[in-house]
Amino acid sequence: MRSIVWMAALSLAAWGGAAAAQAPPAPTAGLGGDWQGDVKIRKDSLPIVIHLGTAVTGDSPAERIFGEPGKLEQAGDRYKVTLQSGGEFEGALTKEGRLQGTYTKGDLTVPLVLEKTTAPKP
Repeated sequence: MRSIVWMAALSLAAWGGAAAAQAPPAPTAGLGGDWQGDVKIRKDSLPIVIHLGTAVTGDSPAERIFGEPGKLEQAGDRYKVTLQSGGEFEGALTKEGRLQGTYTKGDLTVPLVLEKTTAPKP
């Protein structure tokens, strides 16, 4: 009976440790929150919202896409957000507090500036 209790306790401890190790990292200091910008393609403008928190997600309100899973990577002062659909923002934080860089999806690569918002605009 004791061996069964010990094995159960060890299994729970190992499972709990593995779950803690897989928890997503918090975003880099000051980066957490909602970031919004417009992808401009000729005369059209497509709003993009990136949510950086314990989970990284993206929205494209005009396309009715919300909560698309993604990931955040950092290399030096550069940040890269990759969304599950293949959309990718890569840029750096400016002195003015904006994320400035490029948005790429498929063959499209365009400049994109994201501003931190308190609530995403509709």
